[in-house]
Amino acid sequence: MKLAITRTQFAFGLRAAPLAAGWEMTWLRDDPPCARTVVIDEAFVRARCGPRELADCTSLYVEIDLASGLISRVHNRYATTLLTKNNGREYALKNSTLIAAQIYIPFADSPVTDWVMRANANPDFGIDIPADTEEVANTSAAFLAFAKRVHPSINILGVVPIDSAAGVFEVEAQLSLHDQPCQREGVRLFVNSESGYLNKREAFTDPEGIARFRARRLDLAAEDIMQVELGFKFSRNVCRVDIPHR
Repeated sequence: MKLAITRTQFAFGLRAAPLAAGWEMTWLRDDPPCARTVVIDEAFVRARCGPRELADCTSLYVEIDLASGLISRVHNRYATTLLTKNNGREYALKNSTLIAAQIYIPFADSPVTDWVMRANANPDFGIDIPADTEEVANTSAAFLAFAKRVHPSINILGVVPIDSAAGVFEVEAQLSLHDQPCQREGVRLFVNSESGYLNKREAFTDPEGIARFRARRLDLAAEDIMQVELGFKFSRNVCRVDIPHR
């Protein structure tokens, strides 16, 4: 599991030491004392999150109880904020909680070596981490850019007419990771549109990482827009494509 750091105004510092497949984490605070060590690895995460939460393109919040110095909750942030669409700051304020770290998991079956943990810490309380740890700025734009870099994305390869008179098109979508095509079979992409007709709501990638589905401009006038949204189980709006009239 890789580690990144964000300097925040939270009332705790951080000491992190690498382990074979995770990190020994100690969040630091003077009053009340907070120096309990927690090992965060795959076993720790899977014991606190159900298998359905650890889907493709998953992001987890790791919340801390400063009174004990222990992790109080680990959960899928996308599932938790599915209806509210709160970002991290909004979620923390609304729920009066402290987010000690966020863990990014590319695919449900990704090895822990592909996971990335971005920890939060206040330098006023001390930050003791490996010198080569990546730093992510404390801004919404930086968080979004970081997530896009470590999570898979979806690119549209083409919208091919099958029956132009009937407004039927085949859409080809390519799974990508680290800005490169990802040849991964069996990844489930969720497909949705507010108008028109789709022959699939879930499309699975082939060995080349390509998923195909058909869209039809059923009962739509020429000026009506048909836009299709593609994504993953908990992050549905990763990619959009317009279905043309002809």
